[in-house]
Amino acid sequence: MIARLLAAALLLAGAFREPDPSPTIGDVAAGGAAAAAGLRPGDRVLSVDGAPMATWVDLVGQVVQHPGRPMDLSIARGGETLGLRAVPRDEGGRGRLGIAQGTRLAAASGPGGAVALALSATHERAAEVLAGLAQVVTGRQRAELRGPLGIAQEMARSARTGAAEFLSMVWVISIVLALFNLLPIPALDGGRLVFLAIEIATGRRVNQRVENIVHLVGFVALFGLILAVTVFGDLARLLR
Repeated sequence: MIARLLAAALLLAGAFREPDPSPTIGDVAAGGAAAAAGLRPGDRVLSVDGAPMATWVDLVGQVVQHPGRPMDLSIARGGETLGLRAVPRDEGGRGRLGIAQGTRLAAASGPGGAVALALSATHERAAEVLAGLAQVVTGRQRAELRGPLGIAQEMARSARTGAAEFLSMVWVISIVLALFNLLPIPALDGGRLVFLAIEIATGRRVNQRVENIVHLVGFVALFGLILAVTVFGDLARLLR
């Protein structure tokens, strides 16, 4: 609900940003293959090895198919056309450049249009998050976990860009946290729903002591995961 209201408010203010379907680069990861090749945020990829790129999906498809192999890129930057060569990193047989999809301002006609677009945009982003989680579970994509320190860094970076970027980041984080809370993990609401489903299926209440122990173990495990991600992930990146 918070994410939907925030999206509607941003749309009414003319500050809501949605994914740009064109092959335009958003963020470029520091130390990644794209940064090494000289790619910058805002670059629009015109072609890869001579094949024209019409959409972001086209670009991602080409990157994935070039693990550890060079790609000749034609890009548009500031009214000029440049040629660059990039070598995506090989991560499990899939190429990875270290780039994020660009965004664009979304427009809505009146409060009713803003609410409708906010609902659809929030649901689409939630679906994208779930699809990414499915790829991580199936091993098709590596998980990039961030703890509280990493999230704070991203929020600080977006705040320096502007209020619209900061609120858009809050919108995305709200969606991710809502979905994470519904996962069937002890100590989360999703874990509680599992016990409720068991009670409905069996017609009997679950032993309260057993449920409390399971949730306690889950809480300790989650706290340990957050601590590990912060120390070995966020702090390690910060020190590098």
